[in-house]
This record gives sequence, structure tokens and C-alpha cells, in this order.
Amino acid sequence: MTRPSLIVLALAGLAGLTGLTGCMGSAPPIPRDHYYRVMVAPPSRAAASQTASIEGATFLERPLGRPLGRPLGRPLGRPLGRAGSGADGVAFPGVLSVAPLEAEGLLRERPLLYSATGSATEMQQHDYHYWMDPPTRMLQFQLVDYLRASGLARSVVTPDLRIEVDYEVSGRIKRFERLLGGGPTRVVVELELALVARADNQLIVIGTYAAEAIAGDDGVESSVLALNRALGQVFERFLADATSRLRDRVSGISGALVTPDP
Repeated sequence: MTRPSLIVLALAGLAGLTGLTGCMGSAPPIPRDHYYRVMVAPPSRAAASQTASIEGATFLERPLGRPLGRPLGRPLGRPLGRAGSGADGVAFPGVLSVAPLEAEGLLRERPLLYSATGSATEMQQHDYHYWMDPPTRMLQFQLVDYLRASGLARSVVTPDLRIEVDYEVSGRIKRFERLLGGGPTRVVVELELALVARADNQLIVIGTYAAEAIAGDDGVESSVLALNRALGQVFERFLADATSRLRDRVSGISGALVTPDP
């Protein structure tokens, strides 16, 4: 076969391949990644006012930022006024630290979780839909902001500051997911939360808090907004329990006076 004949055959094959590609159509575009954050609304006025309702107790204010490792002696600080009696009143003394929440398996990862059947026993990870931060840190920061806005503590910090604290909140994520089957799209949040007094390692509160909310539609963004609402309900119930138990605890030291450090 002569060289011109080979060139003709090659051009014919290329034309055929181009025609076949045109019949098949162009490839679909690659989906874009989407990133989300939870943004829990501050506590309601009624919930926040509970933290200022502890009557008849005198509290101690710990100097903020005392570094770890300082020997513990007599309590530090000056007496504060009665709770709820004015601008100086606080719900309970000292500094509250919120640790990163714990989680296992898929709950630690950034892809959003969902159940196509609506069952709590079957989970999948979304493609192209991610949390901006790992859920363990994301929920920690949201709980810090929520408790600060509530006025529950004089200061709410994270362990990253490495200061000595009076109370510590820890927890575990048990459910944080979308349920797509079996009715309208809904979301579920379930957290185990605990509050401990560091001075005597007394367990003040421990409990499992769960909430469910219906999403506005089947879209992922609507589910994220529903997760905000459900998480707010969980935080509100934990705040109510913490306020009630702390009221009982501080009533035992009502009227106690402390001599400031020389």
C-alpha cells in the first residue's frame, strides 16, 4: 500500500472517531465540592435568664488566666455580689472549659452522613458535601459560643489556653446525620454531655441529649439549617440542667467569705 493510501485511511478513521464522539455527547461536568458549617443561634432570653436566677449565694471570682501548675492553696479572688443582683452577679464562679467532643468512626470525619432509607442503622457518606471542620471541633466551638452567650460562667474557654479552670464540659457525638427515607427529610442530633467540678472532681451533670428536626426540603443546605435548630435544642436542655445542678451546688456555700490573697 502506497503512502498516500495510508494517509487517506488515517484521515477516514479520524473522521469516523470524531463522528462517534459527537453521537455520544460531551462528558458531564465534574460536581463541585460544597462546604458547610453549623451556626447555632444564641440561647433564648428565657434560657439565658435562668443562669442569673441563683439567689442567696456569695461567689468567688478566680483571676482569669492563672497558668496550669500553680500550687492550690486557699481559694483565690474576691467575694462577688449575689447572683442576679446587678452587673457584678454571675451564675457561678470561675472559669468553664469546653473540651473537644469525642466521636468514633464516620462521626469524626468531614463528609456529611445520611441514611437513604431513613434508618438509624444504615449510614452513608455524602460525596462532594463536607463540613468545614471536623465535627468534634466544630461542635466544641459552637458550644463555647452558646455558653458564653448564656452567661452561665464568668469565662468560657477551651483547653488550648492551658489555664487552670473550675469546671469542665466534655462530651461525645452519638448521632449527627440526615434521614432521607420514610417521610420528609429530617435530621437527628444526639450528644452525651457532662459537667465536672475540677476542685473535687464532682460530676455535676451527665446525660444524653437528642433532638430531631424536619428540613425545609430535600437539599443538603436545608438539612444543615435543620441541624442548627436541633443542636440548639440539645444545648438549651444541657444549659437548663447545668443551671439547675449548679444552683444546688452553690447553695451549699451561700454566705461564705474569702480573704483575698495578700
